[in-house]
Amino acid sequence: APSFNVPTSSAPSADENLEPQEVRDARAAAKKTILKDAEKEAVEAEKLAKIAKEKVKSAKKDFKEAKGEACATRPGGKILCLRGLNVGY
Repeated sequence: APSFNVPTSSAPSADENLEPQEVRDARAAAKKTILKDAEKEAVEAEKLAKIAKEKVKSAKKDFKEAKGEACATRPGGKILCLRGLNVGY
């Protein structure tokens, strides 16, 4: 029958290398506070981004209406809207 040699040397226990529980708890609590602050910042940034997107959407709609009105009297009408290079739109 095969035999196996199991080392009998005492390996240092994982608990011997750890910091006290209070230190680890305090570190975890501090990291949680940092996480919550970062999440709040992210939510605020998302709200601002949503507002900015709404402004862009509104400005784009206004531009399309103005362009349509400007192109109505140009050659090609609203579909082709032939205009000079320095017109600006």
